[in-house]
Amino acid sequence: MTRKSSYSLVPMEEFDKRFFINNPEAIRTFINVAIEDYLKDGNQKELSEALSLVVKWVGASNLARKTNMSRQGIYNAVKPTTKPAFSTVLNMLHGAGFRLTVL
Repeated sequence: MTRKSSYSLVPMEEFDKRFFINNPEAIRTFINVAIEDYLKDGNQKELSEALSLVVKWVGASNLARKTNMSRQGIYNAVKPTTKPAFSTVLNMLHGAGFRLTVL
């Protein structure tokens, strides 16, 4: 007789979602690192991933209401091939409850 394990494997994307969904501090840290890397070496992919995480955390519909952007506009802004305007990035971060600070 084999014994069933009491755990199950979860896809990495689901793990990421579970880790970040109730952890705004982790999201903030990820966003800060992504912005620093973008300023240092132009890593657009990492910045897009950070913004995508913000969209997942807040929810596209909720973020659309808070930013006066369309859901499609939000999804377009976080595509890895898109370079969103600085005002779009600020608007999305502000809509999610974050702010950009110069140190």
